[in-house]
Amino acid sequence: MSKFIATKHKEYTTWTNIIANTTQPSRSSFASLNKKGVKVCDRWKSFEAFVLDMGVRPQDTYLKRRNSHRDYSPDNCYWAPYNRDTLID
Repeated sequence: MSKFIATKHKEYTTWTNIIANTTQPSRSSFASLNKKGVKVCDRWKSFEAFVLDMGVRPQDTYLKRRNSHRDYSPDNCYWAPYNRDTLID
């Protein structure tokens, strides 16, 4: 998938955010994730692999980790629906 095509996908925005949140100290979530040792799994360092594992992001969802102390990986992430509890989750 070309980078031009990828950047048009909402999945690409999610993917770039999880990469940045776990690698860039200037990101607000970096300190918390780094303290827990949370990283992006090696497989997901490829956008194509991320999309193959997660599929198309359904409308009104966000990427959620089942266990907030574990890495971003296929076995720990899913598309969760936004709801009124999302902001306190």
